[in-house]
Amino acid sequence: SLLTGPLEPTNESYAIAKIAGIAMCQAYRKQFGFDAISLMPTNLYGPNDNFDLTSSHVLPALMRKMHEAKLAGAPSVAELRRRVAHGEFEAGFWPLMSDAVARHQLREALIARYFPEKREELAALVVGAHLTRPADTLSPSDAERAIREELPPARDAAFRRIILEIYDYTCAACGLRLKLTSDLSLVEAAHIIPFSVGFNDKPNNGLALCPNHHWAMDRYLIAPCPDSKRPEGVWKVSPRLEERRTGERELVELAGRPVLRPEEKKFYPAMESLRWREEHLVTNY
Repeated sequence: SLLTGPLEPTNESYAIAKIAGIAMCQAYRKQFGFDAISLMPTNLYGPNDNFDLTSSHVLPALMRKMHEAKLAGAPSVAELRRRVAHGEFEAGFWPLMSDAVARHQLREALIARYFPEKREELAALVVGAHLTRPADTLSPSDAERAIREELPPARDAAFRRIILEIYDYTCAACGLRLKLTSDLSLVEAAHIIPFSVGFNDKPNNGLALCPNHHWAMDRYLIAPCPDSKRPEGVWKVSPRLEERRTGERELVELAGRPVLRPEEKKFYPAMESLRWREEHLVTNY
């Protein structure tokens, strides 16, 4: 696998020197038939070697760990192998992992504990593994449906409940409010940046919308966009819409109107989310 990948940055100069020696010997052999080799001192161990656990090479560090374990009375490697013939998961583990909610909770806990800075990349891997075709060929609503086949219903339900409560079950576009019970409302929770793109369930990436305006936003016919005078954003409409056509007039009349905002400013749509919608309103025209 020599020269098939990038060199390790801290040893790059050292590696280039050794590679140059190999290339030179190969050239001598090919051009002059000279039987040359490049002799390299490998990193093993020996007297006066560096046995520091944080800065030594693998073998010296491993030898020190085994030596210190022996001094401490820990079982030898052979003894550990004798004691532990095999390992297995607890009986309830696999049934637990067959449940989407449990898988999601475990995944979230592991990411939060060990890989918080890689959350979006890891979420993309999970999503990609469960899409039957490339994510960029799906509409936002289709991609989110595919994602929800793997993500638990509890996540989606929690986002819906929070968004509807923040907006008091009122459409942020037209102001429609119809709530029969806590679980039955005409208004829906919508992601400003689609979940299939940003994997973001934060309240400031959500809006409460009636089905008509949710549908229109998903198809980039309308968009909540940033405005210097309105921190909650204003609505803009696609140039594809024509006021004179029946059914489109209501959407066109949204242009310039403020987004109906929640009571608490911390829940106003995030600027990043508004900018994303504004950019895609134009690029999808």
